[in-house]
Amino acid sequence: MLKEVDTTMVQAATGIITYTNEAGATSTAVTVSTDAGNNITAGADGGAFFNAPPVLTGGSYDDVTNTLNLVLNTDGTTSTVAVPILDAVGAFLADFTVTGDTGTDLVNNHETLNFEG
Repeated sequence: MLKEVDTTMVQAATGIITYTNEAGATSTAVTVSTDAGNNITAGADGGAFFNAPPVLTGGSYDDVTNTLNLVLNTDGTTSTVAVPILDAVGAFLADFTVTGDTGTDLVNNHETLNFEG
């Protein structure tokens, strides 16, 4: 003959899981810490939830408009944010000449200069 065993396990909206055995004794498991600085909370279903900030998933620089285009992912939605960048080198130096042991090079605005030696 089989004996029916009556146990329960319930998760509250706070995230705490309570197990009650057949003798009525309970034990709990805390799924979300209440420590200061913890960014994980109990979600609507009682499970652990992290409300993530936007994540930078890509980017590009437009040299013509001096704009940094950032690709952000927020809650699964991707959006592009254009950030204008001050062209400090172009505004203050424009073109300049570098002379060294390996020769002379004219550096134009937005050019890459490689040093050797």
